Amino acid sequence: MAFVSHWLKPGMLHVSWTLDTTLESVQESIANHDRLINARGAGYLALHESPEGIPRLGAKERRCIADWLEREEKGNHAECRGVAFVTESAIVRGMITAVLWFGERHYPMQVFATRAEAMRWLTELSE
Repeated sequence: MAFVSHWLKPGMLHVSWTLDTTLESVQESIANHDRLINARGAGYLALHESPEGIPRLGAKERRCIADWLEREEKGNHAECRGVAFVTESAIVRGMITAVLWFGERHYPMQVFATRAEAMRWLTELSE
């Protein structure tokens, strides 16, 4: 799978990205993610991490993810209340921040250097 989604605790989705991806693994990961969200049927927060480094996403994989995000903006992502991305790399944090400037979402998104910082921010959003 390109990423594995599971509930850290009620209302807190954890998404762990892997390094090597294929279009098929992205599609499988999306289907699993959507099943989790649809089964919950309520608001949630998401924590994204890539502990092994930057995922290798080709053009097809990036297009698949972009199409999914656009399609689900009014679908199961409508229940999203905030997303935190965690990466130790200052360069990657800068790149993600720049990408976030181009796409407006109905929920807040932030990039953090540590999981602890991300969890504090997500906890504040949940209150």
